[in-house]
Amino acid sequence: MKLPDFAELLKMHDKNKDAKLSRQETPNDLRIFQREGKDGVGEIYLHQMFWLFDKNKDNSIDMAEWNNILKTPFNNSLLAIRPGGAGDISDSHIAFQVKKGAPEVPSPLYYQGRIYMIRNGGILTVIDAKSGKEAYPQVRLSPGGIYYSSPVAGDGKVYLCSDAGVVTVLKASEKYEELAENDIGETIRATPALVDGVVYVRTERHLWAFGKN
Repeated sequence: MKLPDFAELLKMHDKNKDAKLSRQETPNDLRIFQREGKDGVGEIYLHQMFWLFDKNKDNSIDMAEWNNILKTPFNNSLLAIRPGGAGDISDSHIAFQVKKGAPEVPSPLYYQGRIYMIRNGGILTVIDAKSGKEAYPQVRLSPGGIYYSSPVAGDGKVYLCSDAGVVTVLKASEKYEELAENDIGETIRATPALVDGVVYVRTERHLWAFGKN
């Protein structure tokens, strides 16, 4: 995560000159991260990650809190470890390590021989669970934004929910195939539950149930 210079941010947005950046002073278009690649562009804005910076929960960010994030390593990776072994198993029991596409918060999903990972920016990575190689090239889902909810699967489908409230449904297959994209219009941070053919989605203000009549 490459962050803007905090002193410059204060010059532009610190309206009350208290050497802090409050929630009210943080514009929605203040981008702190952009990732470009063949899968598209992933953008993260400060207002989406304000909670991560505001460690003392005073609804503002000061220089110390900003610098603390600069010291935090963002090197997520997925490790596949063979069972058994003892002591240092670094060379003997690590089947594979995937550094590309590992999520920040959502748990990876294993389903039908593949592992699905969704990270901030809407970046979807699907790998073969045996080899650790990509099942198909990385894809950027059109909702983009932040993802807290973990992917779930059932009936040959994979469900991915963005923080902004968009539910993307994929066909579980050897290639990327989007079946549906539905905007519920409310924040989603909980992982959906699949029970008896019904998909339950908890949003900021409601519990939704989707299924056949």
